[in-house]
Amino acid sequence: MFKFSKKSICLFLIFIMIFLVSSCKKEVTKIPVADGEKPLYGQNINLFSYYPDTLNPFLTEIRENYDIMSLVYEPLFAVRERGEEEPCLASAYKFENGGLTVRVMLKDNVKFHSGAVFGADDVIFTLKYIAEYAPNFLYIFDNIKGYSKDGNDVVFNLKSLQFNFVSCLDFPIISKSTDIKSFNENAHYQPNGCGAFEFDANAFKQKEMRLVKNAEYYNPDFPYADSITVKLLKNSPVAVSAFNGNEVSAITSDEFVWGDVSFTNDFTVSEYGGDWFYFLAFNYENALLCDVNVRRMMLSMIDRDDMVQKVFQTHAYATNSILNPMYNYGMVYTDEFDLDNTAGYAKDAGLTDKDKNGIYEKTVDDEVFSLSFSVLADADDDKIMKIADILAQSAKKAKILLNIKRLSGEDYQTAFAEKDYDILLTKEKIRCCDNLASKLDFNGKYEVPYEIYTELANILNGADTENANEKMREFNNLYISLAPCIALCYDSYATLCHGSVKNFTVWRNSRYRGILQSFIKY
Repeated sequence: MFKFSKKSICLFLIFIMIFLVSSCKKEVTKIPVADGEKPLYGQNINLFSYYPDTLNPFLTEIRENYDIMSLVYEPLFAVRERGEEEPCLASAYKFENGGLTVRVMLKDNVKFHSGAVFGADDVIFTLKYIAEYAPNFLYIFDNIKGYSKDGNDVVFNLKSLQFNFVSCLDFPIISKSTDIKSFNENAHYQPNGCGAFEFDANAFKQKEMRLVKNAEYYNPDFPYADSITVKLLKNSPVAVSAFNGNEVSAITSDEFVWGDVSFTNDFTVSEYGGDWFYFLAFNYENALLCDVNVRRMMLSMIDRDDMVQKVFQTHAYATNSILNPMYNYGMVYTDEFDLDNTAGYAKDAGLTDKDKNGIYEKTVDDEVFSLSFSVLADADDDKIMKIADILAQSAKKAKILLNIKRLSGEDYQTAFAEKDYDILLTKEKIRCCDNLASKLDFNGKYEVPYEIYTELANILNGADTENANEKMREFNNLYISLAPCIALCYDSYATLCHGSVKNFTVWRNSRYRGILQSFIKY
């Protein structure tokens, strides 16, 4: 298990998070003039969702419904696809108390659709609401020690340094006057946010709902569209058909696989690194896996690019460390695949194939140890199963035998809990706003020799804001060379948008937010 000192964690966060920080006073990007023509205000844009289970963005179980409600409700900060945060209801932020306090300043003269003035009390009310009623959003409190208001500022006291903390503040803000009982229990409770669009209750029908432009939106330049018509569709095949037929303007990778989409249509693709990190974890009770050369063999035996193409149809990002190459602070993925290197590492580990059976082995005190490992994999996960087959084939070429244990349900959970495996093929969710230092041990699920982290900590102890990039590269290189786990890839998300809609961009938590800056015609 990772055993960093508090000082090490703080130093790690200094350099691992600092590259996500964008200017505290950044304004919304202006739409460029194209060919001397300015975007035309007005028009209607068609989006889709399924019939909403609730109009409460915190409780809905339908991701597309949340995306629609994100046009009605506004966050303090919104996060772009590469992890950069942009102020929304917040105007700026600054670090105090050595970085352990984050002061968020709010915009003035912002109103809810009801006409009530937005302020710090609404943020405090929302935070308290989340703590009691919104379990899916509790991750925002992972590194919060406490919070309070100071005038019209909101002050967060952190448990440890986290320079991308404001990325956690990408959640809807609700009014302090919200009737919580109705908000939670009445599926059609009138949404009341500060967003660019208002919910039109009069146009809420069985097959569609409608959003109309908020004339008092705090940024008078947006939105360009006067209205959004939301088609309430039956299921994902219907959504794909509606997109292919140009009945709706955008569709997300939740609903389609790439082969479903008609590529005869004119559309743009916005794709970015996802949250699911695929990797191999080791049971270090197996003495062979404590040999770094054996782990390096596995690091170099896997053709990650080939795996990504075959399993994810290239819609994933290969990585050989915990860092997502899509937003990993300047780091670049370098392919470690080289079967010649596996032979070299085998020699360094004293392994040979004396009996010519195609598996490396070594003899210690007259006992023969062979590179034959059991690999636990969740049979209920199709991608994991495909990766397992590829890994077994790759290992065979490297003279390693992987015996895949394909278990599901309770059988898998029992084997996992009892560590009934040598190697675990698994995945973990790592959000772009997560405190990565606390994620390195994946909440203590996987044990790793303490000595490895002693070496990593030596780098952390020398990190500061001046040499952060240099130390980040040094940390990344050492992580790869020690191979405490074998990283494979991050999945990706995508949104497709018809070419008829101009300037559509994708945001990580609110994928339809780009509609605010989109338009139909010049």
